[in-house]
Amino acid sequence: MSDVDFFGQSFALNPATDYEWEMMEFASAASGGADGNLLSGAAAVMDLLKAAIVAADWPRFRQAARENRAQVERDLMPIVVQVFTQQAERPTRQPSGSSGGHKKTKRKSEGGSSSRVVRRLEKEGRPDLALMVTMAEEGRSAVSA
Repeated sequence: MSDVDFFGQSFALNPATDYEWEMMEFASAASGGADGNLLSGAAAVMDLLKAAIVAADWPRFRQAARENRAQVERDLMPIVVQVFTQQAERPTRQPSGSSGGHKKTKRKSEGGSSSRVVRRLEKEGRPDLALMVTMAEEGRSAVSA
């Protein structure tokens, strides 16, 4: 379990496997053209965050959002990015009990860490998660622009 920071407070996240369905619904809404300025986009963000944040922390998260007049693009999308990142970077299979031996270190790729995550997810047959990471990165870029 990990935490997200929001307006100077820390909120615990549920294990990523607990809200995969909400992530797919968010991805579906986003790929259908919904954004934070539309009701369907705002609802998808709210549903995802409510599923991702531990139930005991949800009232405090909601209160912080209301008190600080949180905006979808500026304040909530960075949290969505963290939620997607937690999902994308979790191990997809159990680690082996034995070492695979000495491995050569590969040269670093030109792309950023999210592009490596996207390539890995696509290679592992998880284009759904790759799409979510891409969308989260686009949201993060829009927020920082």
